[in-house]
Amino acid sequence: MLLAQHITDAVSVELVYSLLNEDVVLTPQFNGELQEVLWRYRKDKIAEYTSSPESLEYFSRFKGRTELNTADGSLTIKRVTFEDRGIYYAELQVDGRTQTHTFNIEVIRHVSKPTVTCNVTGSIVTLHCMGDNNTENSYKWEGQNHHGKELQTSLKENDDSKYVCVTSNKKSEQRSDPFAVTDCKKAGDSYTLLVGILVTVATVVVVLGAVAGFVYCRIHKKGEQNEGGNNESDPELLGVQEKIKRYNALAGETKKIKNYSESKPANRKAKKDDDTDQKISAPFINSNKLDSEDKPAPVTGTHKKNIANSENKPAPRGEAALSPAPQGEAPLGNKPAGN
Repeated sequence: MLLAQHITDAVSVELVYSLLNEDVVLTPQFNGELQEVLWRYRKDKIAEYTSSPESLEYFSRFKGRTELNTADGSLTIKRVTFEDRGIYYAELQVDGRTQTHTFNIEVIRHVSKPTVTCNVTGSIVTLHCMGDNNTENSYKWEGQNHHGKELQTSLKENDDSKYVCVTSNKKSEQRSDPFAVTDCKKAGDSYTLLVGILVTVATVVVVLGAVAGFVYCRIHKKGEQNEGGNNESDPELLGVQEKIKRYNALAGETKKIKNYSESKPANRKAKKDDDTDQKISAPFINSNKLDSEDKPAPVTGTHKKNIANSENKPAPRGEAALSPAPQGEAPLGNKPAGN
């Protein structure tokens, strides 16, 4: 066990970079004979060793992934993950004195292999080194004594120079494939050709747009003229209008026929009902007619005049005038035969 009364040295923090999924070793620096050592991750115990009596024990989630060297007090963490980042403490007892060493582990990824691209502006070639987006990475050009992602050079005839980009971080490094300037010239020619094609396409699009706009304006203007009463000057439009009129007339006739067809059954029913009513009322009409025949016809003014004329008219020869008999006498025609 470490004794609390031992003198403690000043504490310093050592930054350690570790590659993801690789092993990292934390080694405290000291002089003397190591008697005891305790490793902690923050407040959790990782491993503990004592020389008398000799014992070694591992703790927490690091059990099975850590290894403590009892000779130099170093701790090996296997298959490091991002969860292993943070502060580690090593408390050592050396020659009766307590020393504390602090480590800060930073886990990083391997750098990827970079690629080189270029673009040409006149006779100047600009090379670009493309790698990870990690801002911690550094870039340089092999054999050029130049650092950074970009490198400019002159484009010369029959230039067979090749350039290599190197990207690295604190724990790894990668080199690009050699890139020839002649490849950049070919790329520049292709780029120029592509730009020419794009310019041509853009010009064609502009021209087609202008033509379409002109045609649209003409059609729109023509439509306004037609709406303003200039339809007679357009034979095609007149033909369309004539067809529309014919269609409307045909539609009207069709509608009339349809209405007539729908109303015909109703007319037949109404006529049938009228015939039935006439049959039912016929006896009453005949009876009235008979009654009117039995009654004497009314005497009109004309009839009265004829009667008066007939009364004043003299009787024909050989016939006695019929006149009313005096009171107490019988009419002539009714005298007794003896008188």
